[in-house]
Parts: sequence; C-alpha cells; structure tokens
Amino acid sequence: MHLMRSKYQSKTSGHTLLDLVLLTRGFECTDPRDKVFALVGLAKDVESTDWEVTPDYSRPTEDVYKLFALWSITKRRDLQVLALTPDPLMPPTLSLPSWVPDLKRSNKADPLPVMPNLLSAASEASWTQGLTVRLKQRDVFHADSSAFESTIRGVSSMRNQPSVSLEDNNTELRVHGRKVDEIKEVGSVANFAIVPYYDPNMSGQPVSVGSSYTRINDWLRETLMITTRGTGALSFEVFQMWWPTLSCGMDASGRPLERKWLYAFTVAATQLGFRIPDYGWRTYVPLDGFLEFKDPVSAMSRLLNYHEPAVIRWAQYRRFCCTAAGRLGLVPGGAAPGDVICVLVGGRVPFILRPSTDGSYKIIGEAYIHDLMHGEAMKLSGKNVREGSFALH
Repeated sequence: MHLMRSKYQSKTSGHTLLDLVLLTRGFECTDPRDKVFALVGLAKDVESTDWEVTPDYSRPTEDVYKLFALWSITKRRDLQVLALTPDPLMPPTLSLPSWVPDLKRSNKADPLPVMPNLLSAASEASWTQGLTVRLKQRDVFHADSSAFESTIRGVSSMRNQPSVSLEDNNTELRVHGRKVDEIKEVGSVANFAIVPYYDPNMSGQPVSVGSSYTRINDWLRETLMITTRGTGALSFEVFQMWWPTLSCGMDASGRPLERKWLYAFTVAATQLGFRIPDYGWRTYVPLDGFLEFKDPVSAMSRLLNYHEPAVIRWAQYRRFCCTAAGRLGLVPGGAAPGDVICVLVGGRVPFILRPSTDGSYKIIGEAYIHDLMHGEAMKLSGKNVREGSFALH
C-alpha cells in the first residue's frame, strides 16, 4: 500500500486501476465490491466521467465486476483484465461470463508482466534509440505484434488496439485473434510448499532459522517427462525450449534469462536422471561474454541462487504443458488437454481458450508459450492456424 500511495502523487507515474487490482488481488476485504471501488481514488487512469467504475454500492457485486471488465476492455482498450482468471480450486460464488474476473477468488499465480506496466517515463521518451536492445533487456511480452523488431517505431505503434464487440445483452465478448496451437498434455499444478528449517539454540530447543521450498525437483522431473515424451533424452533443440520455459523466460525480478546458465541446466537435468547430449563444450565455453566453466558443483550452486527463485515465482500455481505442435509452455492451473492457444489482437501474451459445443469459448487465462511471446504467431500459416473472431462466454 505504501508503494501505491507514493505512486498516487503523480498521474504520470502512478498505477492504472487494472495494475492496482492485480497488485491487490490477494487482499481481503469485507465488501467484495471494494476489490474495485477502494482502488478508484488511487488510479491514474480513472476520469470523473467513468461511471462504470465510480463507486455505487447499490450495484450487486456481479455488476461491479462486469462493468470493471467492460471499462478495461472497451474504454481503456486493454485485454490484460482477461488475465484475472479465478483460482480453479475455489468453487464459483458468482454467475459471471468467463471474461469477467471473479475477484472474490482471484488466481494466486503472478500475472505475466506486459509493456505498459514496466516502462518508466524516461524510457518511454527514448524508445526510438536502440529499441531492439532495450526490448531484449526488459521483460516485455508482445505476442500480438512483430513490431519489436523495428528500431524506428514509437510506443503507440507497439500497442495494438483490441478488436472487440459485445453481443447478447453484453454477455458475449467477441475478440479478434488467431488460434495457433492446442494443448496436448499438461502436468500437475506447481505448488511448491514452504517448509521451515530449524537449528537448536543454546538450551537445545529447536529454533526456526529460515524456510525452503519443497517439491521443486519432483516438478522439474515431471516437466522433463512431458518434454521427452517419457524417453528420458532431450535433443539440443528441445533442451533449448525446456529450460527457459520453466520460469516463463525470466529471472525472479522479471528480466530475460541469460543464455550463460544453459550449462547449469544440463547438470540439473542430468542429476534428475535424464540424458543430455554433449554439446561439444571444452573446459569452458564463452556465452554472452561469460565464461561458463564445466564445474557441476559451482553450476548447481549458481542455479539454486539464480534460477530456483525464478521458478518459484513464475511457475507457482501454473501447469507445464506440451502442445500439438511440439511447443512447451506454462499455462493456468485450470488448463487441460484440448484447450486452444490463441493470440488475441491487443493481447500482450497468448491466452488459453476452451471450445464449447456451440462454437463459443471460455477463457481459461494467460499463458507463456515458448516461441509465441514476441509476434511469432502473426507470421504463422497453415491448416492449424485460424484467424477470426472468438465468442467468449
């Protein structure tokens, strides 16, 4: 809350209402309508004419959440509200379309960062100077556009506007996009338990001195079984998809992973019992200006300090998946085989949709799909790629 109050002092550097809802999604409140209403006064993008989110306690909770979603999508032109999918383990208490967030049971998984929430005013002012370099250094996803390759376009051209319409008394949201793949197999929901560890004090009584996470190795082993189709062996191409996917391509602070950690992951996979081919390294290999020594002990030490926190942050409460086209990804806990992977216009990350027998779809949530996060989907073609309008119920 201190961070939010400090940001409130400036309308240019503060948080949007959607940012605030995302940041506070785990907070408790007596009245569930305050999941939105209590944040309106702190938001930099709410105007006095925005009646949809103006506090009005005569509205039922369902209407408050629906109007918030409509305001975000149609007025703010932002599809990130679709990332606020509910926790699949919590039973629904409200009757809402899948594209309206049920903030009473928000998903615990950290939302994937997108461009508008990350850039400072200073960096926005200098976009045209070495744009490609800065994008490589930032945790920016822009699945709906290949404009990141350009070094001459401004910020406005980087943000595609959603193509949406409302039908059936505002209960059906039609969104334009592309279906590019389908989930073939999913693992279990990552749930890394926090376990305290103890040291005896001078009187011999155990004293808690910290905590650690368990079940990480079991989860990693499961991801390798899915990746290798149970064979236990990874090709170099597949291995290079596997290790970044474990943490959505980011370190714990949200920066892109560096390739210099590749050798450490070969050690980790080998210690879990999987066969990793020799990539022809000698005593060391220069990667991104870093000498990666072939020392398994030091490699694992660096991996525990650097990458394990990233896995804990980004994989927690998500499922590892393999797609029909052989891609790897991290998808919402509620995802299942047969769900389709779509890149929606105006959506900075891919979304998982569940087809219904009547031709409509239910939104399951956002996803990290390796090789679909930076505009690659816009260049795909073939019989398995379908472009058009998706009716979300």
